[in-house]
Amino acid sequence: MSGESAEKSAAEGAVRGPGDRDTEAAVSGAVNYLTQVSMVGREREPGSRRDRYRLHNEIWYTTFAGRDQVLTRWERTLKDGARTLGEHTPAGARIAETAAFFEFLQSELEGLMGRWEEHRKTLDLPAGRPGAST
Repeated sequence: MSGESAEKSAAEGAVRGPGDRDTEAAVSGAVNYLTQVSMVGREREPGSRRDRYRLHNEIWYTTFAGRDQVLTRWERTLKDGARTLGEHTPAGARIAETAAFFEFLQSELEGLMGRWEEHRKTLDLPAGRPGAST
């Protein structure tokens, strides 16, 4: 994230100074995870067999915005669980409270993301829109 280039291969990511123990396999595993959670994108240069990984623009905005779907799924599952257990049972009440927390968190996150979009416009940052990637 702090390098000049927003892209590297897994092998380039493993290159460190003397004494560091990062291996290409370990970096590759980390990159696979980051790809799964949409924090990096996988690309391949024409004619090359080596994958390159690019950090998305607005990486943190995109990451948090994507959590909206996860929170919705958890909230729905928790509400179903509370109904199944009975919302007035001790276990059902705990599950219902957790569902209410996720519902609250999601509504706050939506407002927060909107406020960030407005705040970002006031900053001297490179052009781009929240959620855009390159």
